[in-house]
Parts: sequence; structure tokens; C-alpha cells
Amino acid sequence: MLPICLEEIRRCRPYFIGLLGERYGSQPGTLPPDLLQREPWLAANGHRSVTELEILHGVLNNPGMAEHAFFYFRDPAYGDRLPAGASRADFIAENPESAAKVQALKQGIRASGFPCRENYRDPKDLGAQVLRDFTALIDFLFPAESVPDPLDRDATDHAAFARARTGVWIGKPESLEELDRHAEGDGPPLCVLGESGGGKSALLANWAARFRQRHPDMLLIEHYIGATADSADWAAMLRRILGEFRRRLGVEVEIPSDAAALRATFANALRS
Repeated sequence: MLPICLEEIRRCRPYFIGLLGERYGSQPGTLPPDLLQREPWLAANGHRSVTELEILHGVLNNPGMAEHAFFYFRDPAYGDRLPAGASRADFIAENPESAAKVQALKQGIRASGFPCRENYRDPKDLGAQVLRDFTALIDFLFPAESVPDPLDRDATDHAAFARARTGVWIGKPESLEELDRHAEGDGPPLCVLGESGGGKSALLANWAARFRQRHPDMLLIEHYIGATADSADWAAMLRRILGEFRRRLGVEVEIPSDAAALRATFANALRS
């Protein structure tokens, strides 16, 4: 469980939300050698709970998380007004030793200087506080006047999708070479087929990264189905490609809203 928790925290950086009630949590037990090799700081902290290790890994050991992490402590009196059927043992420290540890952890968080919201009453109150804090954070980091151009935003989303599929691909070099030969030729379009989850996107993402490195001055438009909300919409895809033609290649083209006209405009742009 611990390796999965730490990896999810890494994926969410630089953002972190820490929730603490009155339970300290369980200790991880024996730590696997490969995890200790990746995270050597765990060797001296195996006696701490998984919850505390998550907080150390996510925030307290990482000064770069300043202004991106928030902690929320539940009102201790929540245990006295539990919903019908709820077990008090699920919300309150198991024993005095655990109670002391969770209080020490909270005190350490308070002393860290990270934003700490005390005594949220219930999940609804917590939700309102998180929404308020992260709305303010997002408005600060991404002010309305700095909203990127839609083409830049799409390109960034597709690039992020591709990056997630590079470095983990195990394939055959000859597949990349075959794609190279096709790109260097003047034949018809090439269609890569395969079962869902078979690695088509990973293959093309890795090939595109290599191709771009070898040909930095050549226009390469990457579009991945699933990278954005409208990535599977053919009309949105054609409008994006036409937009890139216009700004990157200087192709003078008006992008129509009508589907039939869009098809004809795209075909004409390819001939330009």
C-alpha cells in the first residue's frame, strides 16, 4: 500500500491536501528493499504511521510545496455527534499513545508554517474550505488575464498526454524505423491499428519525441484521442490542425463552422 500512496502523492505535486482527525493510523510494517532504495529517508521513519509518512513525503520533507499545500484538522467534537450506525472507534485514537502521536503530528504541521485550517465541523464544511482555498490558489497561479491561447492550451494538453507515455514504452526499434521510413517517403497516409491498450499511443509518442529531436525545424502536430475532452471530435481536431497550419505555416485559411465546408477547407489546406 505505501508505495502506491507515495507514488500518487508524487503524481499530484505540487498540490497536496492533508486531512487529519483523531486517529494516528497504522504503521507500514516491513518496508520492501526497492522502496527503501528509491526513498532512503524511510529507513529512519518506519515506526511512523502511513498517514505521517504521506505527510512527510508530500509536504514536510519538501520545501518546494510552500503555498501549494493545505491542511485541515477535523473538530475533535465530531466524535460526539457521529451519524447513526457509525463506530466511534473509526474516528477516535485507538489508545493514549496513538492519541499523543496524532497530536504531536498536528503540532509539527502547525509549526511548519503551511496553511492549516482548524476544526472543520463535517464533510460539507471541509468541502467549502477546500473550495475556497484552492479557488484563491488557482486565481493566484493562473489569473484570468493570463489564460493561454486555445491552440497553446490544446498543444500543452496533448504534449502532457504524450510525456506520460514516453519512458515507459518497451517496444521494437524496427517499429520506430518503419515509422521513420514512412515519414521520409511520399506515400499515402499510414494507419496504426491495434487492440485498445495495446500501446499504439505509446509507440507514436515515443516515435514523435525521437523524430522531433532529430528534426527540430519540422512541424509535427501530435493529437491523441483521450488527451482532452473534445479530442475525439473530428471537427474539433480539424479546426485545431487548421489553426496550427495558419499560425505555424502561414496558410491563409478561414476556419468554417459548417461540417461540410470544414472538410473541403481541410482538403484544400493540405494541398497548399
